[in-house]
Amino acid sequence: MSANRPDVIRDVAATCQADAVEIVVRLLFNWIVPFSCGLSGPSTQAMNYFETFIQVAPDCPAKAAVVPAARGEKKSIAVLESELLSGKPYYYTQEELQFEVHLRHKGISASELKSRRNELWAEFFSKPHACLRASSLPKKYGFGIHFDAQGKIGIYAVESKVYQQYAQNKGIKQLVAMRGRRV
Repeated sequence: MSANRPDVIRDVAATCQADAVEIVVRLLFNWIVPFSCGLSGPSTQAMNYFETFIQVAPDCPAKAAVVPAARGEKKSIAVLESELLSGKPYYYTQEELQFEVHLRHKGISASELKSRRNELWAEFFSKPHACLRASSLPKKYGFGIHFDAQGKIGIYAVESKVYQQYAQNKGIKQLVAMRGRRV
């Protein structure tokens, strides 16, 4: 028995709709999300901020900064970000930090990194990644994030004088971390 023509058309239309929805979602994620983070498109060159301060989210539960603690063997992304940024202030750009966190979180060895660095970098940045406005550090743990003129990152506790100086500095771009919950 052959398929009813309207059923075939409906099936094809449904498949095309699903494909169209997937394409739209990918386009939105690659273009809208970077723009909402103050970036300029899916290029990895646009991922870094310069002369920018990300203030803690309005709904951040920490009134004073709290250093993220590991819960178990595997460290969370927030713990890794905190350790890297407090251990080497103004050493990493946003791209470098995200890549280093990825390497440590996935347990990629130094020897594998040495032999496949460019491949791993290209593979990691072939997909979109949230900017540091979406990090738990300013959303949950009470740390502001400062980017200097070279795009290097330093973190500051919300209760510190340095945080207040950066938050009031009109000479640098001021951003607020993304909310942890919907309004």
